[in-house]
Amino acid sequence: MKLAIVILNWNQAEETEETVRKLRTWERLHPEIWVVDNASRDAAPTRRLRKAYPDVHMIVSDRNLGYAGGNNLALREILSTDIEAVLLLNNDALLPEPDAARLIECLQHTPEAGIVGPLVRELVKGIPVFTAGGRDISRHLSTRNYLMGASADAASPQRVAYVPGTAFLVRTDVLRKIGLMDEEYFFSGEIADLCERARQAGHACIVDPQAIAIHNVSAGSPLRATLYLYYTLRNRFLFIRRFRRRAAIYLMPFWIACGLLMCLRSTLRFNIPSARAAWLGVLDGFRGRFGDANARFNA
Repeated sequence: MKLAIVILNWNQAEETEETVRKLRTWERLHPEIWVVDNASRDAAPTRRLRKAYPDVHMIVSDRNLGYAGGNNLALREILSTDIEAVLLLNNDALLPEPDAARLIECLQHTPEAGIVGPLVRELVKGIPVFTAGGRDISRHLSTRNYLMGASADAASPQRVAYVPGTAFLVRTDVLRKIGLMDEEYFFSGEIADLCERARQAGHACIVDPQAIAIHNVSAGSPLRATLYLYYTLRNRFLFIRRFRRRAAIYLMPFWIACGLLMCLRSTLRFNIPSARAAWLGVLDGFRGRFGDANARFNA
């Protein structure tokens, strides 16, 4: 199966370069590697990466297109080739070659599968935590499927509402059939949307726990946390509009209430940026204002 790997970079050039370096040590698989720079503030690291790895396909966007839009730049070009599957990989994640091979085998041996993801291992306060994709984002506040310890090792492949955004493998034929990621989400929710469309087209979305990706979660900046709160809340309204119209009569009030409670809690804790993010998330989601909102947070 001919494979391409897409890595999106936004102001994390060192992590991206390290991920590319590790991928180039693979011996069995020989994927095409694509790096998309999503209008990072400093272009020098991107130029360095291009010079160090001339065989890597580099795309430099002149503006931040978000997770969906940035990855779509590479996916559009890949779909014009004979690549059979694409692995979207976070630049702060490690997917060893045997685990990538396991995902390919799962996709090959499961004809109904259109999108396959690994188990994701993260350290939370020094404790390994395993997640196996997630649940319906329109109905759950906490959507991750958690597995612990030995249960993670013994788990078998399972169907999920969405695969992990940290790393997932998708057939190019599926993308040609259902389209690319919806750029209206900009950041967060687009993978749940992609998986929902794949299922509606008759393709299963599966997590194979025998493949494990290691996600090196960093503390991140306060701005990044604020953006994450805003987009994850706002984009639930978009998902409901896309796929849960019949249930919107109770799902919309539910998320309005959740957002207002988040706003109140943050206000009581004197966390004004988070309070504002929650309020705007509800307001924009209800009004149907989607797409890039980074400028509203000076990002």
